[in-house]
Amino acid sequence: MKKRIIYVTAICLSLVVITIVSAFEPSDYNIRLGNDSITLQYPSLMQNDRMYVSVRNLCDALGIPIYWNENKNEVHMDIYNKKVSVSDKTEYKEEGVIPDKETALIVGKAILEKYAGKPMEYETEDKIYYLEVEFLEQYNAWRLYQTFKYKNGGGWSATGQTPPNISINKNTGEVLFIGTSTFFKD
Repeated sequence: MKKRIIYVTAICLSLVVITIVSAFEPSDYNIRLGNDSITLQYPSLMQNDRMYVSVRNLCDALGIPIYWNENKNEVHMDIYNKKVSVSDKTEYKEEGVIPDKETALIVGKAILEKYAGKPMEYETEDKIYYLEVEFLEQYNAWRLYQTFKYKNGGGWSATGQTPPNISINKNTGEVLFIGTSTFFKD
């Protein structure tokens, strides 16, 4: 009787394995990210108008670090530390990676707002807050700082005070300084 149970169990397990393997046979489906095709190591499955892929395999293809936390039974995908390949054909840019005020404003604003946790350009009842950009030649850096205008045209003075600001190296894009304490009172 024991041999019979073992044989039936083995046959059932074989059928389950065959079913699982056949469900994950290689498919002809392409995964596109913009203009690029992503080649996955493991096969995908299309079922009920849904595509199923390996999360680890997809993260690896996209350069997103992923790890399994066994204590919490959680998958962590670290989208903020995405790996970006740099081509060997990258050319040195004499003008730097942040060559102009417009680029400095875009990059600096994004970093400063993320670090401060709030927008740097906005309006209140009586003021318009905005970012000003200047190049500090002695540091080879762009400095962005928050300032404002009164809507009624009045001026202001802030001697000895430091508005939210950021300094970024022109050639490397390295953040040299971030200050987010604000002295502006609404």
